[in-house]
This record gives sequence, C-alpha cells and structure tokens, in this order.
Amino acid sequence: MPRTDSRAARLPGRVWLSTTFLGAVALVAACSGDSAPDQDIEALTADVSQIQADQRAVTRELETLQREVESLASEVSAFALEAGHDAEAGDHPTGASTESAHEAPHWTYAGETGPEMWGSLADDWAMCSTGTSQSPINISASLPIGLTDVQFDYVPSALTVINNGHTIQGNVAEGSGVMVDGERYELLQFHFHAPSEHEIDGKPAAMEVHFVHRNAEGELAVIGALYQLGEHNPTLDGVWAALPTTTEDEVHIDGFVAEALLPLDRSVFRYSGSLTTPPCSEGVKWHVITTPLSASAEQVEAFINIVGDNARPVQPLNGRSVLADVAKG
Repeated sequence: MPRTDSRAARLPGRVWLSTTFLGAVALVAACSGDSAPDQDIEALTADVSQIQADQRAVTRELETLQREVESLASEVSAFALEAGHDAEAGDHPTGASTESAHEAPHWTYAGETGPEMWGSLADDWAMCSTGTSQSPINISASLPIGLTDVQFDYVPSALTVINNGHTIQGNVAEGSGVMVDGERYELLQFHFHAPSEHEIDGKPAAMEVHFVHRNAEGELAVIGALYQLGEHNPTLDGVWAALPTTTEDEVHIDGFVAEALLPLDRSVFRYSGSLTTPPCSEGVKWHVITTPLSASAEQVEAFINIVGDNARPVQPLNGRSVLADVAKG
C-alpha cells in the first residue's frame, strides 16, 4: 500500500508539468513568429488530449485508492474493537494478555504483585480486592445433586498452544461450545493452573483446567476440571508434547479433541463467580466438574517447571449458593 500511494501521489504533478511544458512550447513558437506546420499543431493537440485523458485516469485511480484506504481503516478499527473486548474478557480468551491490550502493570502469583495486591495495581482491577463474588472458592463435596441444563458440543478443531506468561493456553478454532440454561456459549480456549484454584472440602488438587466460553452478549461461562495426582493421563499428551517454554513460542495442532480432556461423568458444582485473574470481573457462570481426573507427578512437574505455581487463593463465599448438578452430553 505505501508504494502504491507514493506512485499515485506523483502522477498529478507529472501531468501538470507535462501540460505546462507543452503550453510554454506553443507560446514561444507564437512569440517568435514561427508558424508550426499543421501536422505539428495536430500532434501537439493530440499530446495534450492524451495527457488530459491520463489525468482523468489518475483521478479515477486516486479515488479507488481512497476507497481502499477507507475500507482498510474500517477493518483495522473493527479488529481493534474486537481485540480490546477479548482482552477485557479476562483469563485471556483469545490469547491476548490484558497487560498488552491496556498497558496494565505486571502481575504475578506471589510477592508485591501477587494476588493480595492485584486490586491496587490498576484502577480497573479494584474488583480483585472489593468484589463480593470472587473466584475460586472452596466447595463442599456433600451438596445435594440436582439437574442442570448444561450440554457439551465439542468438535475436533485446530488448536494453537501458547505460553502467555501466566499459564499454558490452548486457543481453539470456532465450532465448539456448551449450552448453559438454554443459551449457547462458544468455546474460546482452555488453560491450566497448578495447584488447582478450586478446593474440595478445603483441599486443592494437583492441577485444574479451565474451559472458557463466551455467548453473543460477551458473558462468560467457565467449565473447570480437577486433576488429582495418580496415573499418567494420555489425553494430556497431545498438549504436553507441545508445551511452549517461552512467550515467543506457539505450537499448532490439527484435529484436536478438547472433549478428551473432560471426564465421562460431567456432573458439576455451579455458582456465580469471577475471573481468577485481573481484572477479576464478576458475573462469570462457573461449573466445576465433580469427578476428578488423574495426572502423573511427571506431567504436573513438567507444567510447573515452565509456568510455576499459578493458583489464586480461594475467596470468601459471602453467602453465595453452590449447586451440584448433573450435566448432559
């Protein structure tokens, strides 16, 4: 585009110079008293006509270029709006970090920029300290079981595995989703925490995976599954073989089946909570699967060696209800 704009910008000037030069030639000839032959005048007239035609063509080309620039600007604006919305959705649904989108301060899981300080690191992160419906939480395993309208619709898709500096994340191509309370939420990505962020009867698991979904209104629904230390989990091998060690790396996998990372029994604990990373926005529909998965010590260690411990401590329940339901599909 820059090369085309530069060429187009020079054409009108060249046309003007050519026209001015020919006019000057005609004027000098008239003043000197020389009478040019008729054919020379006709040739000169033809040249001027051709230059005028070229000028009209250049004008049309400039108009076309202007429309292309306006169209490109519209596309860039739309992309920037969508990227900004994705970043604000938290838990990095599309792989873009909240930090890079808003130039927010660096945050970590320990020390002066750890979870206890998140609410003071940025004005729009205050919810991390003042929110009353925060996640994760401690869940009682003795809750009564009921029925819920959660239906899984995961299909094989392309997967991009990244290290966003806080976790290992798999960005999923379009097509998979869940139905929650009769409304579809599209699967955006899944990522891992070690140890688990949610606790069952006061005990964390070795690891936890979060499947992040978003509906048409931008509301989030997250499915969480816990991993207890135990046997080697072959369903993790596809992702673990591609664990990026730095934020500069990414690995692409075709035909990945995200559903393989879920247990067959998909009964869930569900409650209203928040993002577990800044900005800790509330209103997230949480569903934590009651049946734990297994992962070997080597698999958990491989993750921690790259990312480190990345679990936010459990938050006060503040009177919220936690329901235990049976998922469908």
